[in-house]
Amino acid sequence: MKNEGILDRIKLLAAKQDMTVAEVERKADIGNGVAARWNKSTPTADKLQRVADVLGTSMEYLLLGEESGENEKAKIFD
Repeated sequence: MKNEGILDRIKLLAAKQDMTVAEVERKADIGNGVAARWNKSTPTADKLQRVADVLGTSMEYLLLGEESGENEKAKIFD
């Protein structure tokens, strides 16, 4: 599942909370269809943070598909 994109992760988390992507966008106060474009462009930090807050997750998870700490071994070798 690591190959999924930002929109895929948003859809997954939204579905787990019985929400549509459009509902997430409304609750995050971002424009309709904005999240759909994030698989082809980089979201702004403020909008991504608002979506993460609505979904109860982190920006890191939405961007990378992993939570803080999952990549600790890689950080050691940086």
